[in-house]
Amino acid sequence: MKKSLIFILALTLISRWGHAQNILTAVDSIQLPQANIWGNLALNGDNICVTTVAVQNNQPHLFLRKLDANLRQIGSLTQLTFDSDKQLLKRLTDHKQLFLNGSHFITFSVAGDSDLYIFKANKEGQRVGNIVPVIEKTANRTNDMFLTTDGNFIHAGYYRPPAQTVFKFSPCKFGTRAELSESLFSATTRTIE
Repeated sequence: MKKSLIFILALTLISRWGHAQNILTAVDSIQLPQANIWGNLALNGDNICVTTVAVQNNQPHLFLRKLDANLRQIGSLTQLTFDSDKQLLKRLTDHKQLFLNGSHFITFSVAGDSDLYIFKANKEGQRVGNIVPVIEKTANRTNDMFLTTDGNFIHAGYYRPPAQTVFKFSPCKFGTRAELSESLFSATTRTIE
């Protein structure tokens, strides 16, 4: 009897601990209009920012949308790419974004998925400097990309079977690239002009 009670108690405790705990509770959701391709969400310190591709004058462009904490849009969309950007002669496809040290960094791929670019904007969404190639004319698909930071550097990369290629950028020396990969342990740096 005592063994049976211990066994039942053990089963009860195991079943309570064994059930998955909720880690998230849905609070609200919205549907955002005017978009063909969505990027990811990023916090600029004040607002939730969403990048999206929308067609303007028959040409896809990147736009920035800001949301408040209640998921209401703040102002109108801010255009990030323009008809004069030669990189957009090929149609823009996938993209990612992040904020670091008060600046907004966006990567994007173009049709054919052989080119990957990055550019910088200020917190309001105005571009700072030029669009910088991360990689151009690669045989690998650059639309399977990632963009992240370690708090000091920006790491942009793409899947290159059977590995990944990672490029390391210094935000204060934007335009300098160091390629890091599994086969290249000592980083090489070159300046992109």
